[in-house]
Amino acid sequence: MGAVAAVLARSGDAAPHLLKMLSTLRHRGRLFYAVTPEDESLANSPRELGIGGSPLCVGYIADEAAAHRSLSDGIIFDGEVYPPLGGEWRRRLYVTKLNFRSIRETLTAAIRELDGAYTFAALSHDKLVVGRDPLGLKPLYYGVGGGLTAVAAERKALWAIGIRDAKAFPPGHLAILTDAGVEFEEVRRLPKPNRKIERYEDALRLLANALVEAVAERVSGLGEVAVAFSGGVDSGLLAYLASRAGVDVHLFTVGLGERRETRWAVEAAEMLDLPIHTSVYQPEDVEKSIPEVVWTIETPNPTAVSIAIPTYWTAVEARREGFRVVLSGQGADELFAGYHRYLGVYARFGPEGLEGELIKDLAEVHEVNCARDEKVYASQGVELRLPYMDWDAAAIALSISPQLKVRGAEDPLRKWILRGAADSLGLPREIAYRRKGAIQYATGVSNALRKLAKRKGLSVKAYLAQVFRELFGGVPC
Repeated sequence: MGAVAAVLARSGDAAPHLLKMLSTLRHRGRLFYAVTPEDESLANSPRELGIGGSPLCVGYIADEAAAHRSLSDGIIFDGEVYPPLGGEWRRRLYVTKLNFRSIRETLTAAIRELDGAYTFAALSHDKLVVGRDPLGLKPLYYGVGGGLTAVAAERKALWAIGIRDAKAFPPGHLAILTDAGVEFEEVRRLPKPNRKIERYEDALRLLANALVEAVAERVSGLGEVAVAFSGGVDSGLLAYLASRAGVDVHLFTVGLGERRETRWAVEAAEMLDLPIHTSVYQPEDVEKSIPEVVWTIETPNPTAVSIAIPTYWTAVEARREGFRVVLSGQGADELFAGYHRYLGVYARFGPEGLEGELIKDLAEVHEVNCARDEKVYASQGVELRLPYMDWDAAAIALSISPQLKVRGAEDPLRKWILRGAADSLGLPREIAYRRKGAIQYATGVSNALRKLAKRKGLSVKAYLAQVFRELFGGVPC
């Protein structure tokens, strides 16, 4: 979980603005840190932080477990890297009294070489240096307004200090914040593949090996892990590989009423010989969840809300059972052409057109899907890990010919190479080759939202926009 926040005031004291931002983000942790060029402070609440008088401030929220590994003199690093951060990188990241040049060089090298989900902010005299992981798996936003330049893990922290236009910080970038503004430098992004992997056997071997390693790295050091489970190939393979890595795996599935999808998830769990926690919600629970979910994901977008509600229920149930880390299959559809709409792209533009669409969607998935889900889990004190968004696995997936993912414009299954890799690794074939609907439809939430809005005489879009305005006032939807 955790959260980074940083603010530069062109005149006056930045501390009151940072404290307001940290107060807005307090659901992300129990311990609060603040660093200025002159002071460093640790407290149990933002109000207890003893800083002030500086135009530059960096802050951090953490739980107790992350506290001491996340704070250094002038550099705050939030998140996880895979494999776990080794001794050499730990020494380089947690040095003290770095000058601006060495900070910039060290953190540029970190983005270039580390795989993981992380953000960081570093303080050096009159500058702030801020960065984000290359796939954008940890949310980060920036904005300028009212004499302030600021960054934070959530938009609401920027809205709290009067910055209405909060923009997504570009993944894989380093930014230098000074009185003159924000200077971005692109450090790393997934390249467009130079060559395609055309042979099925080669693709199968490379992908299977990469996914085994990606899951193993993300459960390394854990005694137990939860998996957001639907019984489909995406979550089924994660559960199977995590169990194979020697971790105690528990599956979580949610839905409205007694649904066929829930019964199937239970059957799939029995095939995997893994314990499953099923939670049945009612239509009234949708209405109760909407304000919390809209506040958490910071958008009234109907699709985002209908996906975030069952995600929120999963996070609630996982935390209730004592789990602190959840694995999710996010990213698999963009990497392996899982969405039904890809068939239309294939029919109109062929394999090359589909490949371009997958690359575009992957470039946007950090803000469309990953940020939404990370915020939801973080709101419940649960860390989300996404093995399919492993750097090496994603690079291999992008290099695989789209014709190994989709078998023509009428393909009912799609994701063939992922299904084949799962089958080759030993996932039961009933799971590997099962068709599965989108979460908002499979759980019944989308339909419940439509009925709820209709009872209020509104469209779903208008109803959710009304909730958003009640929560955030004049902030544009």
